[in-house]
Amino acid sequence: MRNRHRLPGAAALAGLAALALTACSMPRLAYQQADWLVLREMDSYLDLRDEQRERAAGVLEVHLERHRREHLPGFAQTFSEIARRTRHGLGDEDAHWIIERSQALLTASAEELLPHLAAVLADLDAAQQAHLRERLAERNRDYREDHALDAPRDERLESAVARSVDRIEFWTGPLSEEQVALVREIRSAMPDTAAEWLAYTEAQQQRLLGLIAARAPASEIEAFLRSWMLRFENMPPVLAALREWRYAGLRALMVRVVASLDSMQREHLLDRLEDFAEDATELATST
Repeated sequence: MRNRHRLPGAAALAGLAALALTACSMPRLAYQQADWLVLREMDSYLDLRDEQRERAAGVLEVHLERHRREHLPGFAQTFSEIARRTRHGLGDEDAHWIIERSQALLTASAEELLPHLAAVLADLDAAQQAHLRERLAERNRDYREDHALDAPRDERLESAVARSVDRIEFWTGPLSEEQVALVREIRSAMPDTAAEWLAYTEAQQQRLLGLIAARAPASEIEAFLRSWMLRFENMPPVLAALREWRYAGLRALMVRVVASLDSMQREHLLDRLEDFAEDATELATST
């Protein structure tokens, strides 16, 4: 249910993860505080001036209200449908549907924020641009460390396994040693795309920073953000091919892990999905 790849630095810039945070991986309280959480994250990257912060706060308030009414019902339906499919065991088509549906929901949610984000980026002064450049560099360093990019292959694999286990256990509760071994087996067969993804992201960040420095109009910045963060354009062909191979591995991971769940783990997963569906429904209909 997560985005296919985490973009270093893009979560704050585009708000793409903002709606992953608000509607897909955090409980109701976080959604109710989403405007504050997103604004704080934006401020950490952009060092907003008072008038920029005020405008952004107003935009986020309106956007989250619209998102609650127009988008949360789709999230609720998706959680319920995943629970329905999970009860009977997942096949490859089910896993494909989950990944594509989740991506579509997040993309639709983020699309509406891009014009507002572009307007803020087009208004950054020289000091704010320098702050953004440093924060992106810091986020890229964190990504490199989190993915153990400077470590040997076996250490990178163990880092990837640990991340996958953490994400799975959020939904299922603790995995057994045999299940962790299953995750390791599948992850070891998947391509390690982290270095290529970081290189692509850094190149796109530099293009964005260049547009901002050149005082490009907000419409041009918006078009670039859409091409990068929603359409993944300008991606090297090798990375695009590796991503497709990786998705096949992710589908296999979902199918085989769900098949391995015992009754308690399956119940934990179903309860989590149904709780999220209920929360999304109640938030969507609240006044």
